[in-house]
Amino acid sequence: MPPSHEKSGLGHTDRKHVWHYITETTDGPVLRGAKAQYITEYLTHNGDENYKELSCLIKDKFDTDDFHLVDSHELEDYIESLLEDGQIEIEPEFFEDENGDQMRVIVKILDVE
Repeated sequence: MPPSHEKSGLGHTDRKHVWHYITETTDGPVLRGAKAQYITEYLTHNGDENYKELSCLIKDKFDTDDFHLVDSHELEDYIESLLEDGQIEIEPEFFEDENGDQMRVIVKILDVE
């Protein structure tokens, strides 16, 4: 059982602590793959409302903004290559609102010269 400082309110796991644990114990390629898979699944199931800038890169690559038309493995590989090449970063953002501690995943498009 984890130490009590890893829990917050009503026994819920502290997401920030879990994220830091995962990033400290998981190597880069595995993390990139997990991040790419998460974003791929999000885009194919929820659309691009929260990831407009990334969707522009994807549209340029695959000539469509309908992610259902793109093979999910190809899309995931492309997102992973953007991560590996340093063109994007995918990271959690932790915040608190009226429902307590929350997390959302953000994609940053980086200036690459």
